[in-house]
Amino acid sequence: MRIEAWRIDAFGPLSSWTESGLSEHNLLVVLGDNETGKSALFEFLATALFGFAPANAQGHPYRPWDDSFPEGTVDVILHDGREAHVARRLSSSAQGRLTIDGVEEDRGNRPVPWVGLLNRAVFQNVHALTQDEALGLDKSAWQAVEDRVLGGSSFDFLRPSREVVEELESRRTHFWRQDRRGKPLDREITAHIRELRSDLDPARERRTRIEGIETRLDRIGTELSEQEEELKRTELVLERDRNLALLFRRAKRNDQIEGAAAELVPVDDLPHDVSSQRKETISRVSELDVEIAGLKGKLKKLDSVQDIDKSTAQVLGIRETIDGINRNAERSREDAKRIQRMDRHLQEMAGTLNELAERTLTTDSMNDDVRDAVMHLSLAELRGRHREWSEKDRQVRFPSEELKSAKADLVRLEK
Repeated sequence: MRIEAWRIDAFGPLSSWTESGLSEHNLLVVLGDNETGKSALFEFLATALFGFAPANAQGHPYRPWDDSFPEGTVDVILHDGREAHVARRLSSSAQGRLTIDGVEEDRGNRPVPWVGLLNRAVFQNVHALTQDEALGLDKSAWQAVEDRVLGGSSFDFLRPSREVVEELESRRTHFWRQDRRGKPLDREITAHIRELRSDLDPARERRTRIEGIETRLDRIGTELSEQEEELKRTELVLERDRNLALLFRRAKRNDQIEGAAAELVPVDDLPHDVSSQRKETISRVSELDVEIAGLKGKLKKLDSVQDIDKSTAQVLGIRETIDGINRNAERSREDAKRIQRMDRHLQEMAGTLNELAERTLTTDSMNDDVRDAVMHLSLAELRGRHREWSEKDRQVRFPSEELKSAKADLVRLEK
């Protein structure tokens, strides 16, 4: 039988402890300080094989410290290769279930079948935790041996204690020898430790390099932080400079405006005490406002007491007519000027016509019929021009006469 795995839910000081893959190792070492549970583990394995002793939860020496019930499972591989699963629990009664190749049976508090006639006492002495316990059997174990030997029974599982001690000593020397002979496992472990120590120096060098790199990284991080702070300060300075540049431009503009104002209004002409001058001006404006208000009141009174004579009322009644006459007179003056320009143009045209007629009439090649026709044509044209001029002259004179009459009326009305 080889133990493959266990799961200790609660057993003495042990709880929630699971191990697996134990059958793959030739040696299992349980190491721990006193009162840490080594004996409890051995008793748990014995309980898995033989059941609870005593089968009373209240009186069991390995009742869990949290006052729960002892409970756990063990997986084993039998000598024929089959796998077995043992589950034990002690509550109001001892419970046990055994599963082999998927077949489950209720074992209660009975031992597992493959231990045969081996009892708990012999098992505990054979597989004792100390050398002194392994060299001798306790009373109950000797009683079981005597019963079987003296009773004529022979069991292949019984072996002399000296043979067991020699086997244990052989197994011990496989791991460690005081005379340093052979190749025990401790020498192999020591050689492996030396190899690991030889690899330790390069590892330390790598660790030193890594620590140096980490130190440089920390220094670079510190420098980056300082650079970020410097960048923030530079950004603040740039922002301040931008604001100051704007203020400087405004101040420069103000200086230019003040210079231009000084050119427009010399500084010597400005009053020295502007505040007092401003107060005096405001006071003078207030006085003028009061004076204007008084004058307006007087004017209103004068308007209310003024008597309008009959002739003045008539003139005011025909005011629009007079304005119309003035506008007509203005238009008549413009027409007179235009007629004068036309008259001058007519005179120029008449002179040009006379000159052309004279040249034409004095031509020797012109016969008498043609000359007569030209003479008649010129006279007819002149008569037409004379009539046109007379009509325009009449039109000009008539407005002129109306203008004179209007002016006379205007003078009379003004008087």
